[in-house]
Amino acid sequence: VAALSVEERAVLLRTLVKIVRRLQLRGEIDVARTCAGCIYFRPFAHPENPRAPHHCAFVDAPFGDGSLPVDCPDHVAAPADVAAEIRRRFLDVVP
Repeated sequence: VAALSVEERAVLLRTLVKIVRRLQLRGEIDVARTCAGCIYFRPFAHPENPRAPHHCAFVDAPFGDGSLPVDCPDHVAAPADVAAEIRRRFLDVVP
C-alpha cells in the first residue's frame, strides 16, 4: 500500500468501505463504524474541492477519501432511511 499514490490509496479506501458494507449486508461481519452509515457524514458536500469533497458534521471539517475512517470512535449510526440515502450517494458514485 505504501507504494501507492495518494489518489490510489483514496480509491483503495473507498473500495474497502464498499466491500465492508457488502459484507455487513450479507451478515458475514459485524457492523463497522464507517462514514457510510454515520449521521455526521455528508458525502460530496464540497464538490469544488476534489481532494476533500466530503464533510464530517461532528468535527465540522471537509475531508477526502484518503481520510475515511474504517472504525470511527465518534460514529453515530444514522436512522435506516438516512443511512440508506448516505450510502446511495456515497457508495454508488465511483470517482
